[in-house]
Amino acid sequence: MIKILSSLIFLLIAFQSVAQSNISYVFSLSPNYNYRSYKEVKNDNSNSDKANFDTFKNYYDDREDPQVGISSFVGFSLDLKRKVKLTTGLTYKSLFERVSVPIPEAIYQYNGSLGSFYGNNPEVKKFNNTYQYLGIQVMGAHNLVERNKYVIGIEIGAEIDKLINYKIGSHEIPSMNHYTNSDVKYQYSDPQQVTLNLCGGLMFEYKPNEKISLYSSPQFTRYITPNVTYDIPVGEDSNMKINQFNYFAEIQFGIIFKNLRTKSQNS
Repeated sequence: MIKILSSLIFLLIAFQSVAQSNISYVFSLSPNYNYRSYKEVKNDNSNSDKANFDTFKNYYDDREDPQVGISSFVGFSLDLKRKVKLTTGLTYKSLFERVSVPIPEAIYQYNGSLGSFYGNNPEVKKFNNTYQYLGIQVMGAHNLVERNKYVIGIEIGAEIDKLINYKIGSHEIPSMNHYTNSDVKYQYSDPQQVTLNLCGGLMFEYKPNEKISLYSSPQFTRYITPNVTYDIPVGEDSNMKINQFNYFAEIQFGIIFKNLRTKSQNS
């Protein structure tokens, strides 16, 4: 976290050294709608893993759903040309997955293996898998339409995130202890500490005056490095490796303060 903050300060100093009134300061808050995909990591016995991977994927697709989280951004932008700008800053995001788990009425043993009996109307416990990230984002924007006080543009960029907190599974629910302790996703999960994503979308900006702009930006973000990796034993000498990639849509609502440096110099 200290390295991320140091990098942000370094970027701000560098931008201020080459720009005078071209720097604007940006703040935004946005709801996000997060989900994930799974990808099998091919290895020497990948053909024998396909059935196990399909079972894994279908099992959790039936139990997990997208969930709403929250994101925020604070940073600055530099006008490179009349219609082009570069924005960078610090991001925070909480991503959630909604999990619905049927609780077995009984656990039985058959041929040395444990099985579960659910009955006709099993109790369902619900909880969220949670991922919290702090990161640095760099976005390039190009204005497509400028009409009086209104601007429509596109944005595209990338972000590097540091995992600062997470919760996968729900060990707080006593009746689920047996389930979570034996569940392969929670038992063999390895959340990655540093991840990289690509993001982009549209930008709608309203300029009531020369100093302040209000904007809204629907965006889509896709992680290109895994958020979580799984190394699951499927035999005596074989493991199934799976990568989880999160992705989310969000709508940013923000405010831009312009020419603050010029104002302070003139006062």
